[in-house]
Amino acid sequence: PSEYIENGWVYVLRDQDGELRKKEELYGGILNVRCSETRPAAAAIEIEYDYWYYIDNSDLASKTTFVLLGQMVQMQSSPESAAPKLTINAG
Repeated sequence: PSEYIENGWVYVLRDQDGELRKKEELYGGILNVRCSETRPAAAAIEIEYDYWYYIDNSDLASKTTFVLLGQMVQMQSSPESAAPKLTINAG
């Protein structure tokens, strides 16, 4: 939310002229987390934390990125014994 930026509660990136960089420039359209004061009607994923943060259900790129990030976190948190065993075909 803009009030978070104005109050200095979040880290923002600025260009060489001191202007705020747009998130679309940073993420290239692969992850767009939206913010709303009211619960979103068409959210694939949502969480309330002062505001509602969500990924729109029609945003396939963001949904795919979110699932990939979740899988990466899950792989990182799995015990080593659960890791897949890689084999090389000798034939």
